[in-house]
Amino acid sequence: MEVACVVVTSGAGGSAGVVDARRVWLREQIAMKWIKRLFCNVASYVNRSASEACRWFRAGNTFWVWLALTIVILLTFYVLPGPLPDRVRWAGTLFEFMGVGAVVFSINRARFLFGKPSVLRGIWILLGDFRYIFFRRPSVNLSASIFEGADAMAGVGVLSVNTADKSMEERVDQLEKEMKELQANLGKLEQKVDQQKQELRTEINREAAARQAGDQGVSKQVEEGMIGDSAWEVAGIVYVCLGLIMAHLSEEVALCLEWLGLT
Repeated sequence: MEVACVVVTSGAGGSAGVVDARRVWLREQIAMKWIKRLFCNVASYVNRSASEACRWFRAGNTFWVWLALTIVILLTFYVLPGPLPDRVRWAGTLFEFMGVGAVVFSINRARFLFGKPSVLRGIWILLGDFRYIFFRRPSVNLSASIFEGADAMAGVGVLSVNTADKSMEERVDQLEKEMKELQANLGKLEQKVDQQKQELRTEINREAAARQAGDQGVSKQVEEGMIGDSAWEVAGIVYVCLGLIMAHLSEEVALCLEWLGLT
């Protein structure tokens, strides 16, 4: 009896150990699953954020170029020798010229879209036309060629019956024969008219599609010229404002830099 009890007790302890080991294994599997899911979510979030960041940086590439150029100019005038107010004033003057140049470049870009000369070229043409106030403009010879097309005429047919020395039956046969020829010619003419009508309809549709595509191109060109990439206009306005502040308030800007300990 004592041996049997020992065996039974040993069997119960082994079963409990197996159950505990399985529970531990299940917990580890659940934990690994949650860790894997968390890692996948984090990786997906990082990938999406990196993609959006790259897209955002690419969308504002012009802004980053202007910002880098501004920082380079400010650092250059900061390390140059000389009184600080004078350096601030010269930097502001440079920014003013850069702002005006950016606006002029934007205007030229819009003019080029419509086949117009640049601003400087337009000013040069205007100054060149000033001499015609005192001198006559040179004459311009124009020549034109006019081509006239011949009218196309189509006849259906002419019904004629020769009644000389023919009996009534022969006349009827001849009349029936010519009526059949007339009907055949009329059928051919109708087919030709239908074919020309179809060709004309196709040409009209093609012309309408080309006109619609041209209108869309003009609309896109107008949109690009009027409200296209406005980075140059914005940069010009910012540079002009910055230049005005630095050029006309150079003493105050120098005092602010001294108060901040940047001198």
